[in-house]
Amino acid sequence: MTRSDPQRPKRTKVKPLHVLFLLALGSPLLALLPTTQDPAATDWPKEVERACTAQRYGLRLAAAKKVAAAGAAAVPAIAAYAQRVGRNEVPATLVEALADADTSDAAVVELLRDWATDREFYWRPGALRGLARRGPLLREGAPALRALFASLHGDPAWLVRAHARYGSALLGDGGAAAQAESDPRAVRKLAALLLQSGQLPPLQPLFDAFADDRTFLGDPWGQRTARDASLALRAWLGSE
Repeated sequence: MTRSDPQRPKRTKVKPLHVLFLLALGSPLLALLPTTQDPAATDWPKEVERACTAQRYGLRLAAAKKVAAAGAAAVPAIAAYAQRVGRNEVPATLVEALADADTSDAAVVELLRDWATDREFYWRPGALRGLARRGPLLREGAPALRALFASLHGDPAWLVRAHARYGSALLGDGGAAAQAESDPRAVRKLAALLLQSGQLPPLQPLFDAFADDRTFLGDPWGQRTARDASLALRAWLGSE
């Protein structure tokens, strides 16, 4: 009989189930890592397809950010996908990623303008927000955007009105934020957007949101605007 060496470390068996779990957990995280791949060499139709149809949200989000960061290089693939399956099949994650991206290529601006002016497109408020963010960066296109924003100040959709007035304010139209607005959601959204962009709007609408518990058809929109107001105020106070 042999005695075991007390100095010899014991081997720990790893169960196959644990290995599979780690692989399943790590795969979406790897997709979120930045890449240095040449945009011209990327298969953008494939990336757009992944951004729109991948089953996992993390994969869709990662692909959407990659597509948005590519700027003009990915626009033809986006347009082709929207034409093939229908514009409203483009998910909100891709529209918001394009709105948040820092690219101001002419092709991107034109795509966002096309979406923002399409009243049948469900995510046009996001496209309009993308135009508003880019407005101050576009010297030649600023007059056209200024006219577009002004034409949408009275749009039937409250979120479109808020984003249109946001765009006007960023282009120097100080009266845009002071216009009469009956929908508290639009008032609070505009105040939050301006605060996040470094401007100081009237803060009372954001304070009023904290006491709003109204609902509509089961939708607690009052609590949602309170959450948005809280995030905007915290970010502003943290930057002071």
